[in-house]
Amino acid sequence: SSKSMGRKTIEAVKQLEALNSKNTLRVVLSIRSGSLTPDQISVRLGLDPSSTSEKGECLYKGKSGELYAVSCSWRLESTGKIDDVLLASHLNWLVNDQLSGREEAIRKLSDDDCSIELICYANQWTRLGYFEISPDMIASISQLGLRLKFQIMYENTDSEY
Repeated sequence: SSKSMGRKTIEAVKQLEALNSKNTLRVVLSIRSGSLTPDQISVRLGLDPSSTSEKGECLYKGKSGELYAVSCSWRLESTGKIDDVLLASHLNWLVNDQLSGREEAIRKLSDDDCSIELICYANQWTRLGYFEISPDMIASISQLGLRLKFQIMYENTDSEY
């Protein structure tokens, strides 16, 4: 009956909303260098990182062995800075609020053999998600000379959504 279909639709929408509420997203500026220290990168950019590691630092110790950093790592990320899961909000915070006006510093780091990446990490609980990037944001990322990478993890592959 149509009443039963209405209830099923309402239940499906509730289930979808519950799954979507588990989604997480963060955007990270990741800089790796074999010759510069994290402090030198901070000075050049005029920014404090969210996290760093030094070349040779032990990143992991476990039963299977140890993992050491082959280069220094400097990361600035939107985690804890933006409360929603909209890519536009996270990119705006990182690209416009943090990196705007630092194009020359980023270019010089790149010229000094730093590997610089802008990465979006998304954990999705449904396969119905999408990301939207405005032309203005694409232009801003391009002005910085950066590529935007996406790593999307689907956490709930058993769901029909």
